[in-house]
Amino acid sequence: TGWGVMVPQPMEELEEHANQVIRVASALIVLGLLVAALISWVLSGLLVRSVQAVVLAARDIEGGNLESRVSQPSDFAPVEFKELGAAFNAMARDIATVMIQRERVEDELRQAHDDLEKRVKERTRELTREIAERERAEEGTQRLVAAIEELSELFVLYDADDRLVMCNEKYRKINEKIAYATLPGSTFEEHQRALIEHKLYEGIEGREEEFFKERLERHKNPEGPFEIHRNGQWFIVNEQKFPDGSTATISTNITERKEAEVALRRSEERLRGAIGSLQEGFALFDADDKLVALNDEYRRVNPGAQEIMERGGTFEDAIRCNVERGMIHDSVGREEAFIRERLEQHRNPKGPIIREFKDGAWFMIEEAKTPEGGTALSFIDITELKKAEEALKNSRKRFKDFAEVASDWFWEMDRDLRFSYFSGRNFQVTGYKPAHLV
Repeated sequence: TGWGVMVPQPMEELEEHANQVIRVASALIVLGLLVAALISWVLSGLLVRSVQAVVLAARDIEGGNLESRVSQPSDFAPVEFKELGAAFNAMARDIATVMIQRERVEDELRQAHDDLEKRVKERTRELTREIAERERAEEGTQRLVAAIEELSELFVLYDADDRLVMCNEKYRKINEKIAYATLPGSTFEEHQRALIEHKLYEGIEGREEEFFKERLERHKNPEGPFEIHRNGQWFIVNEQKFPDGSTATISTNITERKEAEVALRRSEERLRGAIGSLQEGFALFDADDKLVALNDEYRRVNPGAQEIMERGGTFEDAIRCNVERGMIHDSVGREEAFIRERLEQHRNPKGPIIREFKDGAWFMIEEAKTPEGGTALSFIDITELKKAEEALKNSRKRFKDFAEVASDWFWEMDRDLRFSYFSGRNFQVTGYKPAHLV
């Protein structure tokens, strides 16, 4: 129900009024659009800048700038974008921490790899050198073993436990009868027991156990070479201890030398026997002029000679001894000159020497050089001959004295019937001087 009042109005006014309403509505619409656009621009700016800041920070981080962060958004930015920036910055810090740790780990791994590679290269070089040295050592060992096999001596090596390590063919050959005691691993004591049980040592009869103990002690504490007699042969044994406790034994066959020594001793005994049987005095001096042999006659005439020979004295020592004792008549008053002359005669023998001793004895000395450069000296007592010569000289003098005073004249003829002497009256009787006839 209701009621209304209708008032008549012209159409133009209605249209004008409608147009005016339309214009106001349009203006309001445009203004609304402008306000909406402004609000949209402001809102979009706030949204885009926040997102763009996150994008730029992400790109910086991707580019390696781990310190890049989202800047603080404005107060008008939505809370979500502020939280987004804070969350992004927290994530960036975590990523930076992880990346730094990763880089550190990578650096450590790289350093470890480099160190390992360096150590591997160094160890490889060391191993290469060790292999080369080992090969050279093996080659050297092979050459050493070959050289030991070729030795003319007997060689055996025992380790620190005195067990046989190696030996050469010469050693195995001489131990054929006890081959079981010369195998690697057998002990030195077993080897010595085997030698004694098989009676391969000579000259130890009745003292086998004593010899066994002596041999073990000599092996444990080598003090120099020694001789052994086994299998009819003589050996000189040298043993050497090494720092590792091992022992090397080298045995040299000296059978020929021992036989030569025996022959030499026999020869010397025969020589001494021959020298001793000589009637004349004899002495032998070696190439160094040392007195090496003399007989009883030489000792009798030169009492100090035996002591000179025993101490290795020389001919000069012997002659000085005689001169100091005044035994030699010609040396009195000119001792040093006499010694020099006598040494020269001794070095260069040129014939017999007639020497008078202080007791009136006369000796004829003969010296001759030996092929070895020594000097053989012999002398004979010519005292009786000298006395006979003196007696003959005195007899001839008495005869000449008689012939000179006799009234007759005398002459002598040699075995060729030539005149050799005229008495003083020959010139008086014949008128010929002896010088013209002799």
